[in-house]
Amino acid sequence: MTDGIVVSAYDPRWPERFEHLRQRLAPHVAGLAVSIEHVGSTAVPGCAAKPIIDLDIVLSERAALPELISRLAGQGYQHEGDLGIRGREAFQAPPAACEHHLYCVVSGTKPHLDHVLLRDYLRQRPAEVQRYSALKMALAQRFTADSEGRAAYSASKSALVEELTAKVLRGVSGSVHPCGRIRRFSRLSRLVAPTAPQRTDSHRPTGSDRVTGATKRPERPTDRSDRPA
Repeated sequence: MTDGIVVSAYDPRWPERFEHLRQRLAPHVAGLAVSIEHVGSTAVPGCAAKPIIDLDIVLSERAALPELISRLAGQGYQHEGDLGIRGREAFQAPPAACEHHLYCVVSGTKPHLDHVLLRDYLRQRPAEVQRYSALKMALAQRFTADSEGRAAYSASKSALVEELTAKVLRGVSGSVHPCGRIRRFSRLSRLVAPTAPQRTDSHRPTGSDRVTGATKRPERPTDRSDRPA
């Protein structure tokens, strides 16, 4: 029997696990990366999530990608291509590493903004976080963790993700191109820069977004087409 999809209540150790991974990666991408961002639902305090850290290595230009791929290969990361998301490159982590999803995006592009703007929007709106968390917990009970179930899970939450993303884009720019990219970038600098979640009693960030601890890696699913959030 196939197990169900695992969605956990927010764990205040997730930022620490991100920071542990960030510190391991930083020396190997120095001179290439603009930043290493904690993205996805584990980067939003109070949000239920699959207990897997999502990271974006942010480049200033795509021309740096071949060198990044080479450097990460030296650390055991396997380049997987864009997995269906144009402009977002995915990497399979080394088997010995604690489980995480690593991506590369170019600063200011749609994949980058999709990640950081939605993350920052949710960090400021606990009611939306509760709504999103409740949906994910309910969907996790409905679908199995095989490829078909994961695809159905992603599709079932995509309408809410798209609704939230549309709110983000309207709030930031007031208008959006047909392709979904933000028209006015002049107001994005404070949002794109790495930002830490607001401090609470159960969440103690120590840097840009911050975690430690390794867990046993289950078999890695091949379907990673949905957004980290």
